[in-house]
Order: sequence, then structure tokens, then C-alpha cells
Amino acid sequence: MRNYGSKHHIGAGIAVAVVLLLAILLLSVQIQNVTVTGSGRYSAKQVEDLLFTGRWGKNSAHAYFSDRFRPHIQIPFVEDYKIVFHNPLDVEVIIYEKSIVGYVSYMSSFMYFDKDGIVVESSGSRLPGVPWITGMEFGRIVLHRALPVYDKNIFEEILNLTQQLSVYDIAVDRIQYDSHGQATLFIGKMEVTMGDHTDIDGKISTLNDILKAQPQLTQISGTMKLELFPNSSLGSKSELIDQMIMGESIITIADGAFYADYGVPDLGILYGPFFFDNWDEVWKLIDSDWYQTECGKLADKGLTVLASNWVYGERELMTKTKVVTPADIKGKKIRLANSQIYVEGFNALGATAVPMALGDVYTSLQNGTLDGVENPLSTLYGQSFQEVSKNILMTGHILNFTTWCIGTDYLNTLTPEQQELLYKTGEEAGLYNNEQQAAANDDYRKKLEEAGVTFTELTDEERALWKEASLSFYEKGSQFGWSDGLYDTVKAAMQ
Repeated sequence: MRNYGSKHHIGAGIAVAVVLLLAILLLSVQIQNVTVTGSGRYSAKQVEDLLFTGRWGKNSAHAYFSDRFRPHIQIPFVEDYKIVFHNPLDVEVIIYEKSIVGYVSYMSSFMYFDKDGIVVESSGSRLPGVPWITGMEFGRIVLHRALPVYDKNIFEEILNLTQQLSVYDIAVDRIQYDSHGQATLFIGKMEVTMGDHTDIDGKISTLNDILKAQPQLTQISGTMKLELFPNSSLGSKSELIDQMIMGESIITIADGAFYADYGVPDLGILYGPFFFDNWDEVWKLIDSDWYQTECGKLADKGLTVLASNWVYGERELMTKTKVVTPADIKGKKIRLANSQIYVEGFNALGATAVPMALGDVYTSLQNGTLDGVENPLSTLYGQSFQEVSKNILMTGHILNFTTWCIGTDYLNTLTPEQQELLYKTGEEAGLYNNEQQAAANDDYRKKLEEAGVTFTELTDEERALWKEASLSFYEKGSQFGWSDGLYDTVKAAMQ
């Protein structure tokens, strides 16, 4: 019995010694390397300093048991974190950040909310890369509850807008809403007027393309604000031009077919059917003395051309029934823009031209008021005409370059610096537009084909028939007020 007791005490002593040794070893092992993943708001050093503090902060055993059995440290803008021990010396901290899409100012603090509208954080500092929302009315804010916005519709639009910005990784400093729910983005020194929520996805996509093409815009401050009014929302082209001549602050794209109706008739010849054979002829003409002289005449009539390098596109013919030759179009009602040149040009081809605002064409095709419409593929698709008309003849009857123009009287109210900026940006926008047109044309054709549209290409013989039919138009020069010998003069200028 004595021997047994002695052995028992010895064994117990050894066990205690082993435990003590292990404890000493554990307490002496220190974390040597800390890596951090998932953190976009804190550096690795900042995370390490927050989590592994105090005398025992980097002790491996202490850190392990603290992570497993104690409440995690609350870190602003962090939902939670996880410490992974790869070995006693090397650990990884995985950060799970809160999903934040914007913030509002409230009682000297900034209240951050997530994609669901829940207020997830309160801070005295602004978080880079998160937009500040202003102009939105709300009640008493409680942390971890929904932001109490009075206008729920506006808030839904804000959440949609901020998520779209996040998709395209566009960093916005502030989003301002006015009393009508119109949004303005502040990006660096740039202001972007978004208007209402209509087609917000398309607007953000366009903005993304612009910023990629011209990233310097965010660093340029200006004194002018340009606001877009698409789809004839301010009226027809003729109505806009009338307003511009009267001094309204409007810029629009327009071409010589309209200018011919406003006192410079010779420009109209450029928009007759089958006048240009290729785009090189177009650009040579724009650089010619003849063209510059005509633009000077236009300025005297109240309209100033800011840029002429805009490709509107090759105008094609879309019809409800298949058309191949001029005989097929005889008597068919084809929509044209409200310009004498356009109208008479298509009448010369045998059609019955119907002037009409673009916004009214869809319904007219649908109910049979129209048999067809002509425009570039981008416009045909953009207006959804493929839903009500299934045939396109690739005539390219007009190589349609257009111009960026402004009322002369309004232009003269601007400073020389502002005027120069409009000229410069008009040219730059034209180049950007042309790149987009070239890249998108094949895509529009593919989309139209997928929508069930049948395309017909002209043979050389068929094109010759169309060009022959168009010649009667150019014989009507006196009817349009053209200068004597204009056809030959312009053809020589483009050589």
C-alpha cells in the first residue's frame, strides 16, 4: 500500500508538472504574423491594433479563447469578424463589413444606412466612397431601424440609384434631391443632373461610359449646367429651333435639312437622298471653305453651329412590308422629320412623305397610319419600332452627319471662356459619339434581327435604281432656293 501511494503521488506530480509546462509554453507563445482579408475601410495595421491589444493581446492562447468564448469587439462599419489560426504563430482575420450605400446628416452625426434602408452605423466622420444624401426629409432616426423617410417613393429611388452606382463602381461624394424628386450627383468638381428616376439604369450606364472616356471631367469646375431632355420632351425639332432663335438657353442636334428651312437653303442639298458615296466625302466637305461660309450665313439667321463632326448614322428604310426597289415604295406613307428637304427627297423616290414627331411614330405604325419610317438603326431600335415593323432595307440613302447648334443671341450672352468650352466639348462629344456609333451599329442590327426584323441588302443594280430615282430631287433646286450650279459646286468642294 505504501508503494502504491508513493507511485500515485509521483504520477500526480508529473502530471501537474506537465500541465504547468504546457501552460508556460502556451502563455509564452506569441502571435507573430497577422493577415487581414475583407477589409476595405481599415488597414491591416489598424485591424491588428484594434483586436490584439494589451499585455496578453498577442498571446496565442489568450487570443484563441477570447475569439471563441468572449463577445467580439465592436468595430465601426464592421458587421463581424473571424480569427483563423493557421498555427500558433500565424493568424488570419476575416472582416465582414456592413453593407453601406449612403448616409444622412442627423444631430451632428452621420447616420449610415444599408441597401435595405436600415441605419447600421452612427459616426462623427464621413466615410470615403459613400455618398452623402441631402434634400431628403425624414423623422427621428434610431440605430438599427429603417431610416424614417417621409417620401417612401423617393427613398426607393435613392436605394436603386446608389446600388446602380455601386454596380459601376462610380464614387459619388453627394446626391442632392430637390423638392420635385430630381437628383443631382456631385463627383469631385463635377455636377451631374440626373432628372427623375426614369431610365436611371441607362443614365448611370451612360455616365459610366463618359467617365471612362474622359476621367478628367471630375476635376474640372465650371459655370454651366447641361440638362438632358430626351425623346422630344421639349417639343419637335422645329419648335426647339424656334425657341433657340428667340434666345432660349437650348442646345440641340440639327442638320442642314432644317437649316434650309431657316434661311440657308444651300445647306439642304447635303441631306438629299443618295448624295454622298462615303464618309470621307462628308468630312472633306465639312473642312471646306464652302461649308464654313454657309455656317456663317446660318449664324446671321440666329443659329450658330458649335460642332459638325457628329455622326447621326446611315439612314435606313424600315417598312411594315418588304421593300426592295423604288417601285415597291410608291404611294407608301413614310415618316420623315418635319423638313422640306427630307419630305421632297422621299417624295422624289415615289413615297408619300408624312412629317411627324418621332415620339408619335410607334403608335402610327401600330395603327396603320404609317407604312414605314427611316432613320439610323440606333434610332429605330431605341424607339422600339421593331415591335410594330419587321422589314429594313439597308439603303444608306443619307449619310447623316448632324451638328451641335445653339441660338446665336444666347451664345453671345456667354463669356468667351464659356463659348470656347462649348465649342471644345461639342467637338469632343462628337468624337465620343462617333466611337459609340461605330461600336454599336452591329449590335443594334443583331438585336433587331433577334426581334424578328428581316434585313435586305441592295445589290449594285438595285442601288443604281434608287440613285436614278433620286436625280429628280436635285433638279428642283429653284424650288428650294438653291444657288445656281449648287450641285456641281458642292461636289467640287468635297474633292
